[in-house]
Amino acid sequence: MKNWINLLMTAVLTHAASAQTCIYTSSPDPSGAQFPGSNPSDPFLSSTQPPWNQPWQRIQILIPESVFQNVPSRITDMAFGVRYGMRVLGFSELVIRMGQTSVTTLSQVFSLNISTPLQDVLVVKDHTWQQGFGPDWVALGLQQSYQFLPGQGRLLIEIVARNRVVLENIDFGLSPSGVAGTNIAGGGSNLPLVSTTAVLGMPAIRFCVDRAETSLHGTTCTGSGTSTPLLGVSGRPTPGSAPTVWLSDAPANSLAACAFGFDNRAPFPLDLTAVGAPGCRQYFSIAYADFVATDPLGVGQRAVVIPNSAAAIGSVFYAQYFVLDPPANALDLTASNYARMLVGL
Repeated sequence: MKNWINLLMTAVLTHAASAQTCIYTSSPDPSGAQFPGSNPSDPFLSSTQPPWNQPWQRIQILIPESVFQNVPSRITDMAFGVRYGMRVLGFSELVIRMGQTSVTTLSQVFSLNISTPLQDVLVVKDHTWQQGFGPDWVALGLQQSYQFLPGQGRLLIEIVARNRVVLENIDFGLSPSGVAGTNIAGGGSNLPLVSTTAVLGMPAIRFCVDRAETSLHGTTCTGSGTSTPLLGVSGRPTPGSAPTVWLSDAPANSLAACAFGFDNRAPFPLDLTAVGAPGCRQYFSIAYADFVATDPLGVGQRAVVIPNSAAAIGSVFYAQYFVLDPPANALDLTASNYARMLVGL
């Protein structure tokens, strides 16, 4: 049975990418020189001050061409530099767009910064983003790549967040780079059109075109007893490797399905309450699922062989566990959080 998922990976992960190193806007050390408790350029502020006490938030970040050394770059992901601690953020909706702009300084009128239509690179709802532990680079988990072409303007990144909440926060911060600027605004029932804040220093950002990345998203749902099945990943998704998708805190000696897919765009995540599993979600379209048995500790695992081909670099796939637990609900299943894996070097 395991050969089927490996054949599927070989067939689907054929999205070519040119080999380049990750590009940094500042030092490759994500912790920088900052000390705990100082995060003046954090684009996802943890305070209750505007704009984060508003239902809508809009952020624009301007990146000069020099960051990319005038090299055409297909951006497969972007990550923020985090330091010392952990934070978990929840969004009812999170949209990230990229484009190239002719402006050299951000206007506080958002529309004036957009020279050409922006391309969606991430569109998710009911989204959980786990940032930590730092110091580290924490990937946002883009769904679509973006082709940056030198000479067509600076890179403009727009982030639109709705109903952002801090689910967990432990001494967290970002290191600044000062390369460009960040425009931030919060709004009530409508998306803000004009920023009411000054242009801030830009946070440390890494744009990845070939680096293997794994990030965890979503939430689990409670099963019978004290079970809350959790998914984790060990190993890096590089060509020819076999990272392991782990399941923990499932019922002992039970059965689970490790599901894989390649698309988590709308209508996902799906709320499984209507089919008998309240609080559980399916986070992506399932292309294949393999059965996994748990041990007496409620632990299971599934190794995934990545095709040993340069053509797989830049491809993305997702994994989530569905656990057989008849006492838990009418569907007899619970669902874990999920992982996003970007194949790279």
